Amino acid sequence: MKRAYILFSIGFILASILIFSSTSSAQITDPIPEKIEKSKLLVGLKEVVQIPISGTERNRVARLNFLAHAADHTGRLFVNDMRGKFYVIINGKASVYMDVKKLVCPGFTYEGGQQGFSYFAFHPEFA
Repeated sequence: MKRAYILFSIGFILASILIFSSTSSAQITDPIPEKIEKSKLLVGLKEVVQIPISGTERNRVARLNFLAHAADHTGRLFVNDMRGKFYVIINGKASVYMDVKKLVCPGFTYEGGQQGFSYFAFHPEFA
């Protein structure tokens, strides 16, 4: 009885291997047989401005998170540093527009991760 069960189990395993091995040979070797045409779209990068260092010795670079224009037709760009400063960029020169850290609370900290001044939005009538 025990021997018959073992033989049955071995037979079942061998049959399974044969069935699955025969189906694996029917796999698709080239899922995209047609050649994909390259787009004519080009992307370029242009340095706009250098934001001042805002960190400590260990992590000195500014923690920029978002760059946007105010949709006020002036061409000004705004960018936030997660450590609390809000910059305006005019003609390739950045200056502090608002120090959110000083306005909100003196205990405002940025110790890494995703905490701090992470996003901003403008009122539709901002000018």
